[in-house]
Amino acid sequence: LSMYRGERWGDEKKYPELQKYWKQRYRLWKKFDEGVHMDEESWYSVTPEEIAEHTARRCLSVKHDVIIDAFSGCGGNTIQFAKIATKVIAIDIDPIKLKIARANAKVYGVDHKIEYILGDYTQLLPTLKADIVFLSPPWGGPNYRSAVYFDLGDIQLRHHNGVTLFQDTYRHVAPSIIYFLPRNVLSEQLASLHPNHPVEIEENIINNKTKSVTAYYGGFKPVNKPRPPLERQDFPSRSRDNPPRKRKR
Repeated sequence: LSMYRGERWGDEKKYPELQKYWKQRYRLWKKFDEGVHMDEESWYSVTPEEIAEHTARRCLSVKHDVIIDAFSGCGGNTIQFAKIATKVIAIDIDPIKLKIARANAKVYGVDHKIEYILGDYTQLLPTLKADIVFLSPPWGGPNYRSAVYFDLGDIQLRHHNGVTLFQDTYRHVAPSIIYFLPRNVLSEQLASLHPNHPVEIEENIINNKTKSVTAYYGGFKPVNKPRPPLERQDFPSRSRDNPPRKRKR
């Protein structure tokens, strides 16, 4: 895994297109200098740690013994879920991503709470059970930003799009679902996924800019104030000047 050590990506001549993300490395990983690993794709896709921490805290308001990270990538969300859950199942189709995720989980001291599965979540889901599923399917790279709005139907997996992915997850796997999506996704489309139940749609804001959207289905309660440390690992509270913004339906 030495070729995926985080510091190698700071070479401006070799990786000029990644320097924008390199400058934000401590926002992506607070322990970046302690041995975090990344591959090139992960720079575009990993959830900033502050957002991943906040999402994990939201899980405390529902049953959260077993959490599935259905598209775990390099482990940004998986690690934060492992701080609060009894068990986290990290699934990815890329064996390198899983190796990187395991290395990063060791940096954060939670590797022992994670089961890693190499496979396609959309094929595995009829066999899975959990309390919560975190869905963060591929968005198609940075190009999603140029679209006027992001359509869940444009998420193209082997046997699912973004709509059927949610529907089958709710039908087969878990009563509580977190959907992590681009900032330009339509609130109306998210609400229509589960029309008989409320959904909370939260904008994730860093430095006064909306970075992404998280939709919570299944009884999640808002986090209105900082909570005490979990598993003897501290979750820093969000800035009072930069709270999560909730969209009105």
